[in-house]
Amino acid sequence: MTSSSVTAVLAASAAAAAISSLDADGALPPAATAGTASRLVHGKFRFFHARVVGTRRLGPSIVRVTFGGEQLRDFAGGGRDQSFSLFLPRAGQQVPVVPTDAGDDWFGQWRAMGEDQRAVMRSYTIRSHDREHHEVDVDFVLHGTASGASGSTGSAGPASRWAAEAVPGDRVVLLGPADQDNRSIGFQPPADTDWVLIAADETALPAAAAILEWLPEEMRARAWIEVPDLRDTQELLSAAEADITWLVRDPAQRPGALLADEIRDANFPDGAPYAWLAGEAAMIKTLRRHLVGERGFDRRRVEFSGYWRLGATEEDLRTEKIAAAAAAAATAGPADAALPDAEPTAATATAGPADAELPDAATATAEPARAKPATADQQPGDAQ
Repeated sequence: MTSSSVTAVLAASAAAAAISSLDADGALPPAATAGTASRLVHGKFRFFHARVVGTRRLGPSIVRVTFGGEQLRDFAGGGRDQSFSLFLPRAGQQVPVVPTDAGDDWFGQWRAMGEDQRAVMRSYTIRSHDREHHEVDVDFVLHGTASGASGSTGSAGPASRWAAEAVPGDRVVLLGPADQDNRSIGFQPPADTDWVLIAADETALPAAAAILEWLPEEMRARAWIEVPDLRDTQELLSAAEADITWLVRDPAQRPGALLADEIRDANFPDGAPYAWLAGEAAMIKTLRRHLVGERGFDRRRVEFSGYWRLGATEEDLRTEKIAAAAAAAATAGPADAALPDAEPTAATATAGPADAELPDAATATAEPARAKPATADQQPGDAQ
């Protein structure tokens, strides 16, 4: 595997991350620590108890947290943009409170808990998976934290704060794949694809990096990745013929604006394309419309995921999604259920990994997950 060519482009003014599972003391029961598997969720997902085994700073805005534990021996990530739901403990808790033995009813039981009791839930992608040592790496954006990039704005969300302070031994719960063939993987290029377009901001950088590593030798790829600081750029590896352009945005710019402008002005290779777009929801919507409406891409060959939305928290997005699902269930006819959305909406452009497993409006909140939602008052820090 060789390193792809990398071009750094700087913006003009830029200088360059269950109640039933706890005993009375909040400790894991012996069964959980011994690696006993939880019930399956939607047939292909499972809850996994894990611990932090290490952290590593990758740049001013990004920290990598490695999770390990005996239960992760059964974690069956499929690579690429494989996503999962992460549960973090509330203040004063040692272990996240999640109804891990509730099966498909876990989401309703979790929602019924008090907000100060139930675990914080966020959606992320797997950056890398070490099956031999039962470990997974997850990269967190640290916008809004004291240790985050100087150009970040807003107060930190709970996942950003947690990641900034994480130490070995900290406990978490993952809701992730028990089968590599799962629908929480969005990147699915058709067999006749000649070249791949990748567009990502810092929240989608881990998924973009994993996709590049997955691409075969004969594939051509053009990737544009926008980050808040030049020091957040990384050496990305790919066996493919990959051309990677790094974009460092001006702090005064709206996230994703530089990325969208660069792609609008780009010359594309010949052949059948497949596009993967992930990051701030408005940027994703703009790029999708450009590719389909102005560049002639078949909309079925454009995979898009709004990982976060400027000005909205993940709780805001989840509430919107529940309301939209209820409205759809009340108004949709039998034929409507099979029709895809023409454009990203609050229920699609900001949907989290779990959304791919939601077969209908009635189950649209039971998420294990495909494309992570964001979570930030203008910050992608919780939307990995």
